[in-house]
Amino acid sequence: MALSALAVAKLLGCAHITVTKAIKRGELIAQRENGRWLVDESSIVKLRERLNKLASVRKQRAEKLRSLWQSGKLQPRQRKHQQPIAERILRPKVLAANNAQSPVFFVGENEATTFCPQCRVHLRILIG
Repeated sequence: MALSALAVAKLLGCAHITVTKAIKRGELIAQRENGRWLVDESSIVKLRERLNKLASVRKQRAEKLRSLWQSGKLQPRQRKHQQPIAERILRPKVLAANNAQSPVFFVGENEATTFCPQCRVHLRILIG
């Protein structure tokens, strides 16, 4: 007898997407019928074993970390310490003259190019 993917997920106690991913990986034998997956019951055993193994690995890891924490060998994560910025220099983005504006394009760290908003003369700006 074939079960739907949702029924298999409820049977195994896992998410529906876990079952569909297993079908796409080829771990479960299934056929598409009327827009839903029908899974063969004989192939459920492999998925159940894999899920049980993952659960046991998670439990072992949790127990190991809990014992390390209780013995004092595990320290909490330290925050990354950032140096305060003494002075932040803001770069101009627009050159304005008499109700007209033109964008400023930065080339590297110390150079920018733009043009005069009124006469359209190309300007090169050197910083520092």
